[in-house]
Amino acid sequence: MVEVVQDLLDYVTYAGGVGRRRADAVIGLGSGTVKPGAHDCALVAKDRTDHAPQMVPLRDLVFDEVLDKQFDDKVYGLQMLELSYRGERLMNELAQKFHQVNRLVEHDPLWRSKHLPSLLQKMCEGLRHVQLLISKELQEVWKIAFPPIFYPSDTDILPDALPGGWLDLEDLFLTVHLLLRYLSEMMNLAGDLVREVPGARTMSRRQIRDAPVAPEVFLVVQGTADKAPWLGISVVEKEPGSDGTSEGESPLRKALAILNEVLMDQVQDLLSDLHRATYRAFIRVVAAYGRWKKTCKSAREKRQAEEHAKKLAERKMRSSRNSVMGEEVGQSAASTQGHCRQYSLMFSWELT
Repeated sequence: MVEVVQDLLDYVTYAGGVGRRRADAVIGLGSGTVKPGAHDCALVAKDRTDHAPQMVPLRDLVFDEVLDKQFDDKVYGLQMLELSYRGERLMNELAQKFHQVNRLVEHDPLWRSKHLPSLLQKMCEGLRHVQLLISKELQEVWKIAFPPIFYPSDTDILPDALPGGWLDLEDLFLTVHLLLRYLSEMMNLAGDLVREVPGARTMSRRQIRDAPVAPEVFLVVQGTADKAPWLGISVVEKEPGSDGTSEGESPLRKALAILNEVLMDQVQDLLSDLHRATYRAFIRVVAAYGRWKKTCKSAREKRQAEEHAKKLAERKMRSSRNSVMGEEVGQSAASTQGHCRQYSLMFSWELT
């Protein structure tokens, strides 16, 4: 199969005039081939029904500046697009993992796990950190205001509450669910801003921050507010440069790193602890069953002996009942036979 695919890739031709080039799954072109220039183009059919293919630069086909460049080498608009692209996929994976956690904690032994509150608190803190970073960035650069969401404070702790200000485990699960939905909408908003605002793809962070709010920003924010009114977002006009931040202070890379850490470390630790709790609960059940069999052995043997004696008594009673019924049937048959003989004699005497 590998040789067939490789042979197919060897014969990928294009309209650049060079001839055959080997395509690569990562960089688009294989080793030993000339890097595509500005004048190398390919014929691409935009639609199956379109019989007139269009000429497209080869660089646009084999290179994606959002995914194929290092994060620090991109302009701010491309960094926002990568945040949206990677963030949406990270949030989907986090939602799937958290759904597995919800299914596991439906069982009471796992709900009583000692490490569950602390692991959930770490996950909440990571998601909360990302939410604060992205909210602050959108507010400072794009002039989008986010109302504060519910998050318990470490200072106001009620008696008999969990560490961190949560009342119980249900409060922790509700906070994680709220943060996951909140961050998912924020990732979509980040991508929509760059795609809808003209020129935002190539603009720097300072240019977007110092420029007046574009009309497209109002439209994007209004569309997001209509789709998710519980966000409560709005556009707030600010004076240019009033926040005093510099060009190199974008927290987008840090936000992605924290999301990766939450997915790869904290959620995995949470699932591993629940799996271990499941195994421990199973071992305890098996051990309790073994102790019950060993402790109650004499009682079980006595109970089995009583049941055996009861069955024997019932069997004897049934056999004696059957014998009595057999004797009665024999007597009734003998009396019937005597009456038949008497009637036959009387009938023969009358005939004579």
